Amino acid sequence: MKRVLVMAAIAWIFSAAPLGAAEHEGQASISERFREARALAFEGRRAEASALCLEILSEDPGASETKTLLGRINAWEGNYDQARKLLSEVVDANPRDADARRALIDVEVWSGRPEIARELAKQGLELRPGNSNLLVASARALSKLGLAEEALAAAKEAVVADPDDYEKRKFYRLLLEDTQKNKLTADYRREWFNDSTEPWAMTSISYRREFGWGSIIPRLNVAERFGQTDVQFEVDSYPEVGDQMYAYLNFGVSGNDLFPEIRYGAELYRNFRKGWEASFGFRRLEFDSGAVTIVTGSVARYIGKYWIEVRPQFVTKDSGDSFSGRVRIRRFFNGRYEYMELSAGAGDDLGSDLVDTASDLDSSSVQVSYNRRVRDSLILKSTLGIERENLSNGRNRDGIFFRLGLDYLF
Repeated sequence: MKRVLVMAAIAWIFSAAPLGAAEHEGQASISERFREARALAFEGRRAEASALCLEILSEDPGASETKTLLGRINAWEGNYDQARKLLSEVVDANPRDADARRALIDVEVWSGRPEIARELAKQGLELRPGNSNLLVASARALSKLGLAEEALAAAKEAVVADPDDYEKRKFYRLLLEDTQKNKLTADYRREWFNDSTEPWAMTSISYRREFGWGSIIPRLNVAERFGQTDVQFEVDSYPEVGDQMYAYLNFGVSGNDLFPEIRYGAELYRNFRKGWEASFGFRRLEFDSGAVTIVTGSVARYIGKYWIEVRPQFVTKDSGDSFSGRVRIRRFFNGRYEYMELSAGAGDDLGSDLVDTASDLDSSSVQVSYNRRVRDSLILKSTLGIERENLSNGRNRDGIFFRLGLDYLF
């Protein structure tokens, strides 16, 4: 009898071993397929990723990671109802699942329900205090509700909780723009030439203050050219004019050695659908030797992280009329202050709204600018450019210029 029992046990062990191995292989297969689905989703191959997720869920309906991924894919595709259903099932089954909850908060924010998103974040942080991902999600919801200070506080707490996460730091700095209403700016530009002309220099100091109606910017400019120094004081303002329009207003005075004795101008900007913007305005520069009128405007468009502007200008003065134009292409990195810009212009009196008006005739220039936030409240700005001027005496003059500046935001 004992021998029979031993033989039966051995037979059971051998018969059970393949089944256990098969189960293990099945589990490994699901895990591998989930990783494949996740990779496909982040590569943008969402249809394939969705199909793989559905395949996994048909075998294991309780696979929460897979259901969360499928919910995210639906949210990215704009299928908010289906995404909400899938993610709510995961959160209801496990309220402490921070990944699914964060995805559900994103769905509510993207679908225009920030109040619900805020409540979901609040509940999640009660269960998982200090969770950096939930803090970021909470900050997004608060920002959508217009609670800038509370959103910034949540984002800052997320950075403190996870100081090595660069994306969280970028998000925090992006939210700073909603609270930093003041900006102090210092700029220095210097230009060298290939002839006997002494280098030119220009120093500017300005302060910008934002209000509910727009902004105002007083500025002090100091120019050094041809052995002379001149000081100009000017004020810019950008008041809002309705929901889709704003204006640019300018007035300045100087000693009239290099700058115009008086300058003023105005331009009206209008926003249109699909990221388009257009403007039309003028500048008036009055020197002792005469006056210059500049009629200008622009057509611009935002395309994703890019901004492209075309600006022509028509100049009228005693010596005749002229025409020039400039194109600017700007690539934003994080918010409105961090970007790289390529600018090129050509035509007569290209620099007519700058110092030493009327010395340029046919000219052209190309420049590259780079602005980077090096601290939460400090932005480093730089520009490098080259230009060629065909002067009135028939000579050509080439120049290279460099500009360095700092913005302090508070």
